[in-house]
Amino acid sequence: MARNSVPPVTKLFLSLLVVCSLISFILRYATYLHIVTSETHDQDHAHLINNQDGIKPHSIEGATPSDLPDPHELYVPFIALVPGQTNVLTMPWVLFTSTFIEGGLIAFTISFFLILYTGRYIEVLWGSREFFTYLSCNVLISNFITFVYYKFKLSIDESFPISPITGSSSIIIALLVAIKQRIPNHYLLFLNGFIRLPVSLVPFLIITTNTILSIISSDPFYKVITILSWLSLIISWTYLRFYKEGGSGRQLSLLPITETGSSFTLIKGDRTNQFALFTFFPKPISYIVKFISNKLFDIFVVLKLINRQDFIETELEDNQDEDNNNTTQQDLISQMSQSRLFTSSSLAGVSGGVSTVSLPKSGFIRTLQIKISSIFGINSIKDENLSLSSRRKQALAQLDSKLPGV
Repeated sequence: MARNSVPPVTKLFLSLLVVCSLISFILRYATYLHIVTSETHDQDHAHLINNQDGIKPHSIEGATPSDLPDPHELYVPFIALVPGQTNVLTMPWVLFTSTFIEGGLIAFTISFFLILYTGRYIEVLWGSREFFTYLSCNVLISNFITFVYYKFKLSIDESFPISPITGSSSIIIALLVAIKQRIPNHYLLFLNGFIRLPVSLVPFLIITTNTILSIISSDPFYKVITILSWLSLIISWTYLRFYKEGGSGRQLSLLPITETGSSFTLIKGDRTNQFALFTFFPKPISYIVKFISNKLFDIFVVLKLINRQDFIETELEDNQDEDNNNTTQQDLISQMSQSRLFTSSSLAGVSGGVSTVSLPKSGFIRTLQIKISSIFGINSIKDENLSLSSRRKQALAQLDSKLPGV
């Protein structure tokens, strides 16, 4: 496989995203236009009948198409999962296909590029089979639990607002959790470094945004994607923490071998502190999560569900993780170097360990930076020129010192 080619599972998921979203868009709007046309025809017909009965035309001026459904309220039964409407026993595939339906252009674009770049990177590291199993199980479990939840709510209250369980939220969170596991101490860079987000906090930011939207909006769809996001975080972290063979790939030479009798068993899951649950949350929330998770951990140890020794991290492992993170970072940059929209950089760049990320030298982003700098009185261009000039002089001085005297 070529280094920059798209692996098969990533290509499959992208194809499903395009096909399912396109089918849903075409059929939903075709149905909507048919309903509107039929409604208009019925109103015109009623208008003629009322005139024949001596009713004045203005008596039906209040008749509006307010009862018409919004196009986003329509769904395609054979690919969408709808609580109270879909029979998963006769159409079990909808538990999978509904994830690849994006109704909005912005959501579709974001999902497409995130699956493309993060999916390609993770699949190359893990292999196609494990990558497919990881995402498929995440999607199926998340959708099934959400479906059961809404079925239960509808059994109690038939008027409970529902929405089709669609969208790629579970896939996006699963991929970001996997990226966070692989490079926990790095940034994700957007627009060539103009926007920088710590990898460890990206899942939290997305889930928090979805949660806020579900609270302030009356649209039940936001509640659906919020539930899917939280479930995906829990499922992804649980699998990678306790069940994935080979751990994170950063700890293969240190943690995974334990002796049981005459055989050796591979310890499953990423047991490092860098992948603990509290690292997904910013301070001070992380302190609360850490306190609760530590208490639960102690309970699981007492119940002998977890071996405490599997989670002891040494200084040697910390150093090994740091070295492997640097190597992994270079791999990620190589995988994503074809796009200026999305790259990655180490958090160490902020403190000086790695050179800081420079903004684009031309284009809209650079123009915007210049204007913002001028507003706040920051002469960034001059500083940059001085820095370049000083480095040029230093290089010339070093070159002169190496030349033999004339």
